[in-house]
Amino acid sequence: MSIGIPGRTGNEKSHFKLWPGALGSFGRLLAACLAFYCGFAAAEVIRITDPAICPVDPGCWEISGVISESDYRAVVRIANNLKGTIPPGDLFFRLNSRGGNVESAIAIGRQLRLMRATAVTWDTAPCYSSCVFILAGAIRRFLGGNIGIHRPYSLSTEKRDYDNVQREHRRIASLAKAYLEEMNVSPALFDAMMRIPSEQIRILLRSELESYGISELDPVAQELADAAFARHYGLSKAEYLRRKAAAVVMCAGEFRRGTISGDLNDHRHCWDRVLRSTQ
Repeated sequence: MSIGIPGRTGNEKSHFKLWPGALGSFGRLLAACLAFYCGFAAAEVIRITDPAICPVDPGCWEISGVISESDYRAVVRIANNLKGTIPPGDLFFRLNSRGGNVESAIAIGRQLRLMRATAVTWDTAPCYSSCVFILAGAIRRFLGGNIGIHRPYSLSTEKRDYDNVQREHRRIASLAKAYLEEMNVSPALFDAMMRIPSEQIRILLRSELESYGISELDPVAQELADAAFARHYGLSKAEYLRRKAAAVVMCAGEFRRGTISGDLNDHRHCWDRVLRSTQ
């Protein structure tokens, strides 16, 4: 099943195209639908090389355009090519997509989780529809852009039996909810998607994202990270958490500017100063 892409003209370039055969019988069912996306410009993988944006070269990439089977395969190629060369957590993916294939997005999200990757959104680029499943898979998330949801739908216009479509809807719902739970995100996020008509997009507030578990850091990863940073700075866990809370307030300006520009280096430097402070 694909999530629709409001406002698409059919001429946009889709970076990342991939993964033939991964959808099994469902892929065969929607082959004609997915062929619609194949008419877009040839796929390419976009690596971010600007040192002002990417803190770790070659660890920064951008996923943009329509999410499809090929996107998963491209992300897997990146993981394989960089295996053993970049520490876990040093892979960053900027998300700039209005949606696409749900099952491909879930597969990409799982791959990001395996890589312990970070997802970045910023205010000049959307993360809509199935893009949200990719965002959910990241261990760390910079939530600076518009994140929107709506009901998944098939691109097929063929006459179909109600019961068959109902079964397919239930299958996708089961798949999506199991995935979200696996990512420590509330399955209620999918229920919220289903309440928004397919032709509309509802932008989620930061408070709503956090209520579903789409926070800056996965809770399990957060526990591990807090312990690691406390060790790094030679602090007790309680003292580290105190300074961390202070950094959230003191570095808010750098974070806002960074999410607008896509460059979060100043934000990182601010955090380091606060955590090293003796006050």
